[in-house]
Amino acid sequence: RDLRAQRGGILVLSALLFPVFLLLVALVVDVGNWYTHKRQLQIRADAGALAAGVSYAQNWASCVKSDLSPGYDPIADPIAKAAAANAIANAARQYAADPEASDYQPPGSMPASLFNTEIAKQANLDVVVNSPSYTDDTDYTDGTAGQLADPCYLHTTGDEVSPAGGHWVDVKVKERDLPSLFGSFGLPLSRNTARARVEIRPAVSVNNFLPVGVPDAVIVKAQLRYFDECRDPGRLTPIQTVDLAPLPDSDQVAYQSAGGGALWGPQTPGSVPAVGDRSRSVSLPLPPSAGCGQPYLPVGVQVRLTSRAQIDINQDCATLATLKFADCFSRLSQIRVWNGGDPELKPRVKNVVLTGGCPFDPYFGRLPETASSCAIETGPPGPKRLQVSYGATVDVDWGTRDDAALAVAANFWVKVNGVRLDPPAANQPSGVWTTLGTPFRADPGSNDVTVELDWDDTTTSPPHFWGGLECKNGSQNPCRYDGPVEDVHRAFVGTRTNAGAVELVRTSGSTFLAGLPGQPLDNIIDGTTPSPSIFPTLGIRAVLKVGQLTTLRLDDPQANQTLRCDPDYAQGQEFKAFESGCKPWYKANTFTDPLWWNATTGTCPTRDKFFFYGTNLLYGTNSSTNAWACVPTAPGLSPPVIAEGMSVATKNCAVIQNNSCGLTVCRNPGNYAQWLENGGDSFDSRIVRVFVIPYQALKGSTGGDPSETAPIATFAAFYVMAWGGNNDKNEDPCKDPTVPMPPPGAVVGRYVQPVDYQGGPVDSTKVCVVGQLAVCRAVLVR
Repeated sequence: RDLRAQRGGILVLSALLFPVFLLLVALVVDVGNWYTHKRQLQIRADAGALAAGVSYAQNWASCVKSDLSPGYDPIADPIAKAAAANAIANAARQYAADPEASDYQPPGSMPASLFNTEIAKQANLDVVVNSPSYTDDTDYTDGTAGQLADPCYLHTTGDEVSPAGGHWVDVKVKERDLPSLFGSFGLPLSRNTARARVEIRPAVSVNNFLPVGVPDAVIVKAQLRYFDECRDPGRLTPIQTVDLAPLPDSDQVAYQSAGGGALWGPQTPGSVPAVGDRSRSVSLPLPPSAGCGQPYLPVGVQVRLTSRAQIDINQDCATLATLKFADCFSRLSQIRVWNGGDPELKPRVKNVVLTGGCPFDPYFGRLPETASSCAIETGPPGPKRLQVSYGATVDVDWGTRDDAALAVAANFWVKVNGVRLDPPAANQPSGVWTTLGTPFRADPGSNDVTVELDWDDTTTSPPHFWGGLECKNGSQNPCRYDGPVEDVHRAFVGTRTNAGAVELVRTSGSTFLAGLPGQPLDNIIDGTTPSPSIFPTLGIRAVLKVGQLTTLRLDDPQANQTLRCDPDYAQGQEFKAFESGCKPWYKANTFTDPLWWNATTGTCPTRDKFFFYGTNLLYGTNSSTNAWACVPTAPGLSPPVIAEGMSVATKNCAVIQNNSCGLTVCRNPGNYAQWLENGGDSFDSRIVRVFVIPYQALKGSTGGDPSETAPIATFAAFYVMAWGGNNDKNEDPCKDPTVPMPPPGAVVGRYVQPVDYQGGPVDSTKVCVVGQLAVCRAVLVR
C-alpha cells in the first residue's frame, strides 16, 4: 500500500522541476549565444583595427605629411592628410562591417564591400572610430579640447589604453537589442560590445636588414685648439683651447636652410647641460710673427670630436685619432698673422683672402659627391677626380718699385699657385690683385696657398729709371725682380676620410651676420692687437633624418659600411643577404647591458663568442624579444656585387642565379616624389632597411677581423632612388628622374619613416615622432 501511495510522485516532481530546467536551458543557450555574438563582435573590432594598421602602413607619409627634403613643401598638406585619415578609417569600417561604411566613401566612389558580416544582425549594429563611447555617430570625439581626432590626429594626452598618447585608430562595435532565443523565458540581453585599437609605436627590434651600416654624426663633445704651427709644428701646447656645445635651434635656422648640419659655439659657462653661445668671444693670445723663419705666422686650428661621453677629449690627439667613436683633425683651418712693421724696399704680401670654395667657406670646405658649381672633374679620360675651385685676392705692397714713372701694369705679375691675378687698376701695381677668369684648384686635404711676385720693366722708349739706373731689355736689366714662391695661406678640402663629421671650421672676428657665422678671420696684422677677440664656430654634418638625400658609398675602402648580419650567409654570399634580408632580429644598444657592451673596454662582444661558435648558441635563441644589440663587420664589397645586390633587394632582378643577378630589368621604378604623393606605401619594394651605427664605430674596420663587431645606434628605412653599377647591365634601370646616376658602388636615396606591420615588440611609452630616424610599428591593443 505504501508503494501504491507514491505512484505518480515522479510526474509531480517533473512537473515542478520542468520550468526550472527550461529556465536553465534558456540561460545556457542565451549566454552561449551572447558569447558567440561577443566573439564575433570582437572579431569585427580586431579586424577593423588590423585593417587600419595596414592602411597606416600604406598612407603614413600623407598622414603625417611634413617632409623637409629640399624642393618639397615643408608645410603639412591638409588635403592629403584628410584623404589619408579617411582611407585609414574606412579600412577599419569596412572590416568591422560598419552598416554606415558607404556614408564615409568619397563622392562618386563605390560603397565599400563589407567583411565579417556573419552572426550579428547588421541593422542592430553600431561602429564608431576614435570615440570615448559606443554611441553611434560620435566618431573622432576622443581628441583634446574638441579637436577632430581622426586617425592622423596626434593625441597629446593618453587614456587608460594608451597612456602615452600618440596616433591610433580605436574601433568600438556595439550590437543593440540582442534577442533572447526563448523569448520571455530568456535573458534580457539588450547590449553587446567589443573594442580594439591599433596604435603606432617605435619598434624595439627589427629584422630583414640589408648588410649595410650607416654612421650617424651624433656628437656629444667637441673642442677647438689653436696652435702656433711655426714654432710648435707638433701641436703640443695650444695657445687657446675652446670647449664647444651645440647652439640653440633658433641660432641654426639659416645654416640648416642652406643645407648645413648642426652649429656648435663656445660653451656657455655654468649652463647645465652645456649650451653653445654664438655671441660669446674668446681671446686668442698671439705669438709674434717675427723669428718664425717665413713671411707669416700660421695659427692652425685643431678639431676634436667624440660620439661617446665616456671618452676623454683632452687626451693626446694621436690617441684620439685611432680611437673608435672619436676623431682629432689638425690643420683644418688657419689664421694668417703677418708683420705690419716698417715698410721694406722689397715687395711684400699683405692680406691674402681666399674666395669661393665648397660650400660655405673657402678655407675649409667639403668635397661634394658629384661635380657642381664649386667642384670640377679633372683628369685623363676615364674615371675623374673632383677638385674644388678657389679664387683669391692679394694685397701687395711693391715698395719703391711702385713708381708713377714705372707703373706699367704689364710689367708686374702676381701669381697664386701659379695662376696670374689681375691688377687693381692701370698704372697702380700696389693694391689688391684679384682672381678673374681661371681659378686655382685644390685636392682633398690640406692645400698650401702660395704667392709669387715678379717685376720686369723693359721700357726703353722713353727710358724708365729705377734707383738711378736705366731699365734695359736683357738679362742685366736693373728694373727686375724675380720673387720666390712663398707659402701665404692654406685651404682645406674635407672628405669623410680626412674630416669625418666636420663640415665647417670658422674663426670669425665678429658674431653672426644674417643668421650665419661672421666672415672668416683670415688675416691679422702683428702688433695691432696682442690678444684679439675671436668667435669660433664648428659645423657638424647633419645627423640622419627623414627626407635627407644621402649617398651611401658601400665600396669605399676607407669607410667600409658592409656588415655580416646573418650567420647563414658566409663571406662571398652577400647577394643572399640583399635578396632575403638578414633574418636575425636586432635592437638598439643601450650601452648599459653587460651582455652587449663592455664598459671597461668600450667594445661589443667578439663575433666568435656571441654569434657563431659559442656554447650558448645565441643565434639559435635569437627572436624579436631576444634581439642582438651588436652586429659583425665584413669586408667591403665591389661595385658589381653592390649593384646586383640592390637590384634584387628592390625586386628589379629578373634572373636570380645562385649568388648573383643574371639580368636587371625595370620592374619597380624609383620616383620618390610620386611615392610621397601616393601616401608613402611602406610595402614599396624600393624601401630597404639599414643599420645605423654610432659615429666612427667602424673606424679602421676592414671586416677581416673575425672578432670585430659594432654597436647598433638605431635602424632606419631608406628609399632607394638610384644605384650605380660598373656597366649599364647592373646599374639602376629606372632611377628616380631627379638624381643623376651615381658612380659605381654608390647608392642614392632618402631616409623615410615607414610603418612596420610584421609584428614585434614596441615601446608603448613613446610616441613615434614624425621625422625622426626610426621604424614605426602598428600594434594591436585591447
